Amino acid sequence: MRSKTLLMLLFVLSLLPNWLQAEPIQGFGLHLSVGDLQISDSSTEQNYVKSYSYGGIVDYQWTASNYFSVRLFGGEHIGSAQQPNKPDYNYFKTGLFGLESRVWIGSSWFLGVHAGQAYLTWIESMESYTEIAWANQSGYGVGFEPHDGWTFAIYTQKTGAMEFEDLPDQEVEGIRLEAGYRWK
Repeated sequence: MRSKTLLMLLFVLSLLPNWLQAEPIQGFGLHLSVGDLQISDSSTEQNYVKSYSYGGIVDYQWTASNYFSVRLFGGEHIGSAQQPNKPDYNYFKTGLFGLESRVWIGSSWFLGVHAGQAYLTWIESMESYTEIAWANQSGYGVGFEPHDGWTFAIYTQKTGAMEFEDLPDQEVEGIRLEAGYRWK
């Protein structure tokens, strides 16, 4: 429901070109990211634990017009949480790859909607981790990227059910903050 509302808002904003006077930067970006992620059993909706995760995002942004851009991105986050079915597995790693559409408002603010793929694995040590499970992911965000290249944004993220062979199916949901720089 939230995604449909945001898509409708982006459509309405795109009809107001005099409001939308963006100058997005085309180029590579590197961002540090902190997230507050919730991992849960997708069939029982039992929350395992909410955990802060830390990681990074690499992206490339194309300008499609003076108020619309597209961003291809990928990143990983690692956090500390105990897997209930494998008590020795105290860390998780999740990653996401996707495409984001951005509508620019004013000269530096943007609204974005993204979709792609995400993965999750549980870690006991560098040599011992669970299988890697994949699912679709989506979300939206708002951010600020002035002409000097610095970027600050907040995003929501939600995955579908990630199917494991030896663990219950799981979902990842949460919010992440990004701060980084885009090269022109």
